[in-house]
Amino acid sequence: MAMLAKDIMSPNPVCVARDMDLRDLAKLFLEKGFTGAPFPAAAPATASAGAVATAAVSTAPASGSAVAPSPADQHAGQSTSHGMEPTKPGDLACSPTWAQPSADGRRVFVACNKASDIAEIDVASWTLARRIPAGEGVYNLAVTHDGKLLLATNKRGQSVSVFDTGSGKELKRLPTRRKVVHGVAVSPDDRYAFVSVEGIGAEPGTVEVIDLGALATVGSVDVGSMAAGVDVWKAVE
Repeated sequence: MAMLAKDIMSPNPVCVARDMDLRDLAKLFLEKGFTGAPFPAAAPATASAGAVATAAVSTAPASGSAVAPSPADQHAGQSTSHGMEPTKPGDLACSPTWAQPSADGRRVFVACNKASDIAEIDVASWTLARRIPAGEGVYNLAVTHDGKLLLATNKRGQSVSVFDTGSGKELKRLPTRRKVVHGVAVSPDDRYAFVSVEGIGAEPGTVEVIDLGALATVGSVDVGSMAAGVDVWKAVE
């Protein structure tokens, strides 16, 4: 079975204030039917029309979800990608980068990039149910269709975390082949997760494949540089 996917970068991204309350953010995404990354108003908000590249990942370096590194950063092997900024001592701000409804729609998980944790919002009461510790610079989220697993890319931590949604326990943290982890998507049958990794400088991007039964990385493929959002379009027998 092969997987086809699509470019999910939007030419009209949603912008929110950096200090927006998590409950208001979750409510906005649920009411509008959004699943994705809210970009602060002060951050670059232009999105590329973006052609779909090999393995179905958006690779446009001028997209709203990633800032192209300068020649100096490339030379130094550093990344200026959104969400890679180191947290200042004492700064406990959430700095949300993704809002993901649960499979049953009763909860919304919010990736707090600065705080390196995941805020779980109860939709019925619009209250903060709990904060789930995550990897450094948690960035994008996805849930399995059966609602049992929550996946999180740790952008500054060069890893992907898999959580049990019931207990909030981190079941596995898998290191990625390259740095600057970005997006994650789950196959329709919940067997696999696909993770996009931007890479740094002249490195190619990567899509890594995680077996959700074994909780292990089982494959990877190089794609265009600055690989950003990834999604599964459909399965082909």
